[in-house]
Amino acid sequence: MPRSKRPLTEADPNAEPPSKSSKGKSKQTGQPTSDAPDEVGAEDVTPIEVVEESTSASNDKENKIPMDKEDPYEDEKGEDALDEEELEEQHEKEVKSSKHDQPAMERPDHKWVLMRRSWIKLCDASREASYRSPDNFGMYIYNDFEGYGLLEMVENFIVEYSKEFKKKTQNFKDMWIPLVAFTHWIKMNQMGPLFMIDDGERLSATLELAGRAFLSMLNALDRAGQLKPDSDLKDLGLIMGLFAGIASDFQDAYNMEDELDWEAHILKYAKDKNIDVGVSFEGKKLANKSDDGDSDEEGFNEDDTNEWPKAANDRWSFSKKLKEHKDTYELLGGTEYDITKMSRAQRAEHAFDKKDPLADVPLKDLKEGNLMLQSSGM
Repeated sequence: MPRSKRPLTEADPNAEPPSKSSKGKSKQTGQPTSDAPDEVGAEDVTPIEVVEESTSASNDKENKIPMDKEDPYEDEKGEDALDEEELEEQHEKEVKSSKHDQPAMERPDHKWVLMRRSWIKLCDASREASYRSPDNFGMYIYNDFEGYGLLEMVENFIVEYSKEFKKKTQNFKDMWIPLVAFTHWIKMNQMGPLFMIDDGERLSATLELAGRAFLSMLNALDRAGQLKPDSDLKDLGLIMGLFAGIASDFQDAYNMEDELDWEAHILKYAKDKNIDVGVSFEGKKLANKSDDGDSDEEGFNEDDTNEWPKAANDRWSFSKKLKEHKDTYELLGGTEYDITKMSRAQRAEHAFDKKDPLADVPLKDLKEGNLMLQSSGM
């Protein structure tokens, strides 16, 4: 059983998060097919540089290059780190010579890619995360409100993935999109409030469910013959390396006690299938630990993967764990913590000046959810 983590800030005992109600079911499904129709009609993109490339599964141009920097998540530290003014100058130069949004097929050397739909979902998620921070609206609701809002978003990614996973005929691209967006979203945004919520047990259970979702995705790809170096998913190695790093971060930050070691299992999949997970800086570090063998206490431990579940459509028991999670916590995800979805009276009640901070925003724009706040993280 995961241990509850004490919040870093004291929660108001008189202001608890609203309860949710609604039940859901999940069922085990069949094997994904590589020839399942891709619903995207035009282009699919990637998040660092957008690379477009046709695949045997679809005539759509899908992959794009989202960012120019080879590894946008590697921190620059030490004597060589640039100050704020130098970073601004560097950014201006990069924008002028930008490869952003180029088709991936035109830049086969560039490994930081993703599908256009993944990029759009990532942008939407980063914007929606900003809607869950009372600080962005001059409001105070209760200490852990933003953290629970981020947890709600983690659940939204899981719910979207589960909808694709439970389909009788699975489309591995549609399954991949929410996991790719989730991976980049976790890396690009400030997750501090998430780890400060006062329900440590729920947080741990939700993160464990996300890990099982990712392992179930790798199993689906394996069964479809797409877990390979030349997979139709051009960002496969990149995302596997990043997600393995996220698993390591979660473990360090939260004392998680799931019986599955996602990091070890992801690296074992990569090793067995000869997939390069060293595209990112942290992926390369994890891959090097994996290559060092099983004696490194802080790195990959192959003993953790010796007894894998038997081969099956749901090898990692994602559906079973999802049902248990829903039975325990009822409704997953939603927009309950989206401040833009509150009534004007509710926002005014919690605003410091007792006025609706979005009074000048037409209701139509609020419903469409297209507000861009400065702290959106993008």
